[in-house]
Amino acid sequence: MGIKSFLFKLFAGYEVLGEFTSEYNGKITVVEDIFGKRSLRAGGLSQSGGLVCILWENALRKIDISKSKNVLILGLGAGTVAQIISRINPF
Repeated sequence: MGIKSFLFKLFAGYEVLGEFTSEYNGKITVVEDIFGKRSLRAGGLSQSGGLVCILWENALRKIDISKSKNVLILGLGAGTVAQIISRINPF
């Protein structure tokens, strides 16, 4: 990470890695925080990282996917749910 990128992340809290426009989701932004964690924002809402990870992990533990042999994910997005599922139950 360059000094300019580090300082920007330090003061702004994140750096924009890319911005795209979707017909369905509006503005899509990929950001990286000072610790190197990336997250996806679509339509102004966070789709991965931070609070979204906590929410999905709690929900998936409540339905106890640890005994599941198969999981269907419709709409992979940034892959947050897939990462959590593989952590809870590596099949």
